[in-house]
Amino acid sequence: MSSTGTTSASAHATDLASRLFDWQRQRLASEGTAVSGGAERLVRIVEIAGDDGLRRTVAYAAIARLALSVQRGEHDQLETWRQVSDAILGLVHWPPAACGYRHS
Repeated sequence: MSSTGTTSASAHATDLASRLFDWQRQRLASEGTAVSGGAERLVRIVEIAGDDGLRRTVAYAAIARLALSVQRGEHDQLETWRQVSDAILGLVHWPPAACGYRHS
């Protein structure tokens, strides 16, 4: 694959991760109301970027949302984005228990 193809795939995976974060935020806000589409986005990101690419893309999206909330002074959004990030990272099983990570 050319570098242009790789860049295009990375951009597409990042776009899908962004939609995944928005989906998860909507799901958390709906308080149990069924909101569809999350699993399909995860599968599509893996198809485009692979497992490692999924983890990198999701980590990037998490950091970006948390950082932007701080930069914009939206401190009330930090807990929401933390919950969204935690839920998504839980779906992708990252970080693996083998690394010694223990979520409290």
